Amino acid sequence: MFPIKLLETEWVNPEAVLHVDFIPKNQSASQAAVFNLSFQNTDFYPLQYRGADAEEAFDNWKEAYAREASAPCCNRGSNDQKKNS
Repeated sequence: MFPIKLLETEWVNPEAVLHVDFIPKNQSASQAAVFNLSFQNTDFYPLQYRGADAEEAFDNWKEAYAREASAPCCNRGSNDQKKNS
């Protein structure tokens, strides 16, 4: 999988991410949205976004995974083509 663009100048390698946590904006308590990423390598500090940045980064994360899930696999159908040849 390719790096995911979270914000205008921030990219992340999704294969390095261990845990994703998103807390949506709470209208009643006026709490801003929070998006956290922790990494498999403990030498990397976790990323945390708040407010509009959190919402944008999480939306970009979801969109990247939706594109990846809907993309055809490069090996899909290769065995069928060999059988039909």
